[in-house]
Amino acid sequence: MDAKELLSLYAAGERYFRDICLMYVDLSNANLEGANLSFADFMNANLSGANLSHANLVGSYLREANLTGANLINTNLIDVDLRGCNLTGCDLRNVKLDCAKLDFANLSNANLSGICLDHHSLRYVILTNANLTKVSLAKAILSDVSLDYADLSECNLSSARLFDTNLFEANLKNANLSKANLLFAKMEFANLTGANLQGADISCANLAHTKLSDSNLYLADLEQANLYKSDLSRANLEKATLSDSYLCCSDLKEAILSESDLLRANLEGANLELANLKCANLEDSNLERANLELANLTKADLSGANLTRAHFSNTILTGANFSKTILDGVEPEALSYLIKDISDIYIKTTDQLDHIDNESETGKSLILPFIKMLGYDIHNAQEVKSEFKADFRNKGKGKANAVDFAIQINNEPLIIIETKHHRENLESYQGQLAEYFAASNSKGRTKIGILTNGIIYKFFTDDNKENVMDDKPFFEFSFRNYSCEDIEKLLLFHRNFFDITNFKNEELFYCFNFGKFGGH
Repeated sequence: MDAKELLSLYAAGERYFRDICLMYVDLSNANLEGANLSFADFMNANLSGANLSHANLVGSYLREANLTGANLINTNLIDVDLRGCNLTGCDLRNVKLDCAKLDFANLSNANLSGICLDHHSLRYVILTNANLTKVSLAKAILSDVSLDYADLSECNLSSARLFDTNLFEANLKNANLSKANLLFAKMEFANLTGANLQGADISCANLAHTKLSDSNLYLADLEQANLYKSDLSRANLEKATLSDSYLCCSDLKEAILSESDLLRANLEGANLELANLKCANLEDSNLERANLELANLTKADLSGANLTRAHFSNTILTGANFSKTILDGVEPEALSYLIKDISDIYIKTTDQLDHIDNESETGKSLILPFIKMLGYDIHNAQEVKSEFKADFRNKGKGKANAVDFAIQINNEPLIIIETKHHRENLESYQGQLAEYFAASNSKGRTKIGILTNGIIYKFFTDDNKENVMDDKPFFEFSFRNYSCEDIEKLLLFHRNFFDITNFKNEELFYCFNFGKFGGH
């Protein structure tokens, strides 16, 4: 049978053409609506512009056929071989494609809205600018597929394989991509607003300039992903893996990043305002110029992180680890919580001086507020110990000498404080502190000794000879005369930033003579 005979029989009312062979025939713009063409052979046939709506093509062979602009609405294409077929601009709404073979097919600009392609292999298929709204592609294989500019809004792509797939500027708004494989996917400028990416593998993918606001990325793997200038505002990234990812200038405002892994991530210039980073791993990450205003960094690990010129206004830093963190250029104004406390203590100090009559009152009224200002819990005896024993003598040989306060970290008295009345000259008591320092440091535990009258605080260490307090303080802070640089240095002793390794020889010299702090 040839094309002329087929069309003649169709015009006469015949609709049954099962098993016909019409390879290479020209049926362009032909009307075959409702025809039964099951198991027909149309290899390399020209069916461009043909009307095949409601036709039955079950089991037919259409490999390399040209169906450009064909009407395939409600067509039965179950088990059809469409490999390499040109379906550009086709209307495939309500088409049945169960078990159909679509590898290497061209479906650019085609309308596939609402159809089911679950478990299908779509390798090397071209879907550029295709309408795939509400299409179900669960567990489909879309590796190396071109989906540039495709409309995949509300599409079901759960557990789909999208390895190395092109999704440039694709619309995936509210799409379901849970547990999908997007490894090496190219998704620049794509719209993933509100998308479900829970547990998805997006590692090494390119998501630059992508919209991911309000998306669900819980437990997603974004290791080494490029998220440059992406919008992740209000996104759920709880327990997500973002190690070595590139988040430079990205918007993470109000994002949930609790317990996420951001090891070595680049967050330079990122907006993390109001973000939840509780217990997040930010070790060795780059947060230079990042906005952390009102962010929650409770118990976050920032060891080795670069926070140069980062903005910290009203940031929650309780229990955060700042070991060896770089804080160069952090504006003191941004650390408003510390500046405000210093100001408040100074006002209270000047108001109370005339009423403080002895050393004990100095400790309660001036020293304890200072210790509290540095973030230590003065009501916790395991952290702030009063009358701490600092004596070489054994028990039972008279009253043991005790230093007024010891700040303990991990049950080690790393900082001891000797208090004197605010009218006392501190220099005459330096020997006493040195004795306490040696005694409490007999096992190599204490690293900082502070001598204070509540107004002036002199900080000593054992820089010249181990376990022997130096003759001169390495830092002095006075409530009556302090600079922005002094506040930066004082920050070194804050509970959130204190790192004992900062106080070792050349590092200590560098920190306090060149205005650098944070262990570098």
